[in-house]
Amino acid sequence: MQSKRSIAAIILTLMLMFSSINVSWGASGGIQPQGTIQVDGNHVVWMSYDSGNWDIYHLDLAGGAVEQITTDFNTQGYPDVWQNYIVWQDNRDHLIDGTGYFDIYLYDMSTGTERKISNVEGNHQTPVIAKDKIVWVDHMDGKKDVMLYDLKNDALKKVSSEGAQAFGVSFDGDVIAWMDSRGGDFDIYIYSLTENKEKQITYGLGDEVVPLSDGGKIVWMIEHNGYKQAYMYDTTNDLKTKLTVGKENHRPIVFLGNTLLLIKNDKLILNDVNNITDQPIKAPFDTLPKQAFLIGDKVVWYDGKNIITESVQAALDRAQNTTNAPLPTPSTSDSRDYKVRLPENKILVKANEDTVVSSMDGRMTLKITKGSFEQDVYMTINQQTPSAKDPYIALTPIYTWEIEGNLKPIYPMELTLNYDKINLQGMDKKVSIYSIHQDGTLKPMNASRNHTMKQLVTLVMDNGKMALMLYNKQFKDMNRHWAREIVDVIAAKHIISGYEDGSFRPDKQMTRAEFVTIIMKSMEDRERNQNLPTEKIFTDVEDHFWAKEFIYGAHQKGWVSGYDGKFNPNQQITREQMVTILMKVLADTSNELNIGNEIELNSFKDHQKISQWAVESMEKAVNYGIIKGYDNELAPQKNATRAEAAAMLYQFLEKLNRL
Repeated sequence: MQSKRSIAAIILTLMLMFSSINVSWGASGGIQPQGTIQVDGNHVVWMSYDSGNWDIYHLDLAGGAVEQITTDFNTQGYPDVWQNYIVWQDNRDHLIDGTGYFDIYLYDMSTGTERKISNVEGNHQTPVIAKDKIVWVDHMDGKKDVMLYDLKNDALKKVSSEGAQAFGVSFDGDVIAWMDSRGGDFDIYIYSLTENKEKQITYGLGDEVVPLSDGGKIVWMIEHNGYKQAYMYDTTNDLKTKLTVGKENHRPIVFLGNTLLLIKNDKLILNDVNNITDQPIKAPFDTLPKQAFLIGDKVVWYDGKNIITESVQAALDRAQNTTNAPLPTPSTSDSRDYKVRLPENKILVKANEDTVVSSMDGRMTLKITKGSFEQDVYMTINQQTPSAKDPYIALTPIYTWEIEGNLKPIYPMELTLNYDKINLQGMDKKVSIYSIHQDGTLKPMNASRNHTMKQLVTLVMDNGKMALMLYNKQFKDMNRHWAREIVDVIAAKHIISGYEDGSFRPDKQMTRAEFVTIIMKSMEDRERNQNLPTEKIFTDVEDHFWAKEFIYGAHQKGWVSGYDGKFNPNQQITREQMVTILMKVLADTSNELNIGNEIELNSFKDHQKISQWAVESMEKAVNYGIIKGYDNELAPQKNATRAEAAAMLYQFLEKLNRL
């Protein structure tokens, strides 16, 4: 049986780990693996950023079909395959907690279903699968423990002893082998599933690395007398054997049965580990392969561009032929049945038709109304990897769209960003669409939300760069406050902010200027109005006052008014004042809200305390569910705290479908 995921493969392809490799199996295009591939029988798996995030792909060598296995927008990587099962590491459940941890997921190709199998705390990485069992390393609290999961019995256990620092796991279904640095240098450790115990098998003074296991035998590499040599340990008789000699470097690549494929300086050699004899073998490339796999009497070669399967004998014959046998020609991509979407980033937008364009990963769409352009135009759609910006969590790539000739549409284009299959752990309302400016600054956009479809929708009138992000702002004095979740959501929308010391001060009374500011931020396009009247409207709002633009902007819209030429910006705002402002905003936006059970104001004990100018607004707010009473009282003239103001605004925005 073929050894699984060796450190040799990692070493061979380390330089390629983050480069773009064109895996064409002879074709000129296709899905591009980054790093290594893994092979079992006719199954080939790899990770790729082709869809705009790290996903797992599968190639059927027999039929040539390529299938995208994962579609969750998070990071899925380092897959392995055995028979009908594919395993990989996946961080979808740790997007919000900020740990960067991974879990192990399993996909059954026979049923088309996937599930998480590492259902314990930890940072689980680089799984290897064989004989219905999966092995991986748990990177937790400075340890690197080897974990073993039994598919048939749904049983998980740690098999390495205390202090393990495991790396480069190999697994043949019966014996787990790994290199371990717990003693300072790398030594080889094994765990026998038959004996159920760990054992250290090397005690060298240098690093012993690249463990490969098959049939109860383990092969590794160590530097000896200035040259790298291959050794083998047989678990059946506890015997250690030196497999190579001479003044050459030997690097094991693949181990199957009694056959070891290794690189001897710059040549490929097949070593019979029973007789310790070598014979030359040659890959069908001008260079050494990036990876190779032994499958029965066949060898699978991968050079970073082509995946070629041939008999071992053909490769041996090629080494004896001084004229070099020609490169086998794989089938072209035209005959392949691709089940993945290939990039098509330039789209024709016809002037006389409604057009919908979408990003490569399908998460971003632009709806363009016919007649938006006087002539047919081309639009280019791209997506980029976002950079980290604390405390922003990027949920999607950055999507860019550019209209040829920088033409502007006559009608707004409807931009939709989808966060379906992104595990937000109940934090959906904190997600916003952000516009990314040329200098990298982020600007949150007002958008309506479709909770059922898990979409945010906004309108755009120009070329742009946008992404879905989560701003996870938290305040040190809100941990046990009744309004914590409400304030967190409002803060995530950049509507309300705290103080420089990291506090929110929820029970501090809110001023009229503060409330008008958060209303303007919640309803406007986040830019302060620059077309305000130059004459002084309120005698007590000075030119340098921090909220002047917001106050004057709200007055210009008819949302607020003053008293005898004054606004009283620093006066505490009452509940009835807040309600009156919100109902004016509602009328101005032409939104119709649903009324649940009609409630009469006189059903509240203190309804007579409502100012006459606020009665109509209060009645509407009560019936819309925007304001609720305390013990059958509305407390209309009670000064509102910052938490209460945030709660009322939250109810209002939720009714408008803006949260």
